[in-house]
Amino acid sequence: MRTKSLCPLLALAALAALPSPGAGQVAPRYGSVFDGSAMERLAEGVYAFIAPDSKTAYFNGNTLVVVGEDGVLVVDSGDALPATRKIIAEIKRLTPLPVRFLVNTHWHWDHALGNGEYRAAFPGVAIVSTAATRDLMDTRGRTNLAGSIAAIPPYLDSLRQALGAGARRDGTPLAPGERVSLQAQVDDLGRGLQYYREAQVALPDVTFERELTVRLGTRVVEIMSFGPGNTAGDAVVYVPDAKVIASGDLIVAPTPFAYDSHVFDWPAAMRRLMALDAAVIVPGHGPVMRDWAYARLITGILETVGVQVRAAVARGLGLEETRKAVDVSALRARVAGADPILARNFDQFFLAQAVDAAYKDATGSAARK
Repeated sequence: MRTKSLCPLLALAALAALPSPGAGQVAPRYGSVFDGSAMERLAEGVYAFIAPDSKTAYFNGNTLVVVGEDGVLVVDSGDALPATRKIIAEIKRLTPLPVRFLVNTHWHWDHALGNGEYRAAFPGVAIVSTAATRDLMDTRGRTNLAGSIAAIPPYLDSLRQALGAGARRDGTPLAPGERVSLQAQVDDLGRGLQYYREAQVALPDVTFERELTVRLGTRVVEIMSFGPGNTAGDAVVYVPDAKVIASGDLIVAPTPFAYDSHVFDWPAAMRRLMALDAAVIVPGHGPVMRDWAYARLITGILETVGVQVRAAVARGLGLEETRKAVDVSALRARVAGADPILARNFDQFFLAQAVDAAYKDATGSAARK
């Protein structure tokens, strides 16, 4: 779940009638992340569990399951714990073999809060990540989790007050669509708070720097890091015999996320990712992909943001001025189309975060952790 920018959601427009996706846009599949993820068989013994797209601030990551001759490898454990438990039950239905490895692609809890569920179900599981991801999970991750648990209750109170009064804080009456949206926020964040409180944090116990090869009998799984990108410790998982890749949040659809990102390094990581011989890509969020078209689009957006931020810094602009100067509206339209939820997500969870991160890196105004 991402709770860094909850209050602006009070201004969300009516969302009842959503338009059809436009050119270049990945069609969203909206639903409750708590209801479970849709299983898709990608190859013999390789399955994707695709989380629905959320209309609220509570997101859940995708999961990849790879079954070998002597065990199972799972990529990412999610944060909607009911969905995590359903995936574990489905794994046990698919095979009697144990989950031997659980890979966390990065430290964000929507990909790792369910680690404790896997450790309880498969006590011998090795949890794998880059060394940077483990460090970030143990520091920023714990702080983020505690901050979310503290921030959600008063935010829920403000939402309930708005619903009860039928108006925003400034007295503007809520439109019918806004009431529906705010109620969805209350429902999702209320449930999410419960799972945040009950989750058993389980840190990775196997770490690597650049590459790690796992053998599930004769099936080989390659775990790789291409340097900073979406976070400082991104990992991707490649199943060569099936030509399947799990990208983590290097690729996120229908709109990217950039919280904690390294905008200037991210395109290079994307190019290394796209150089792999893959027929199927499982993104961190969003539907299974069969080509690199969307990844190329996101790479172009990242490069455009980076170029414009560097130009703003060279002109001596401050952060607020840089935020106003960066214009990716044409590319935004290709990703979000006319869907107000996608537009909000692009602006709030990608563009604002990416510009701020790039500005700080370009000016050296914030040390990276």
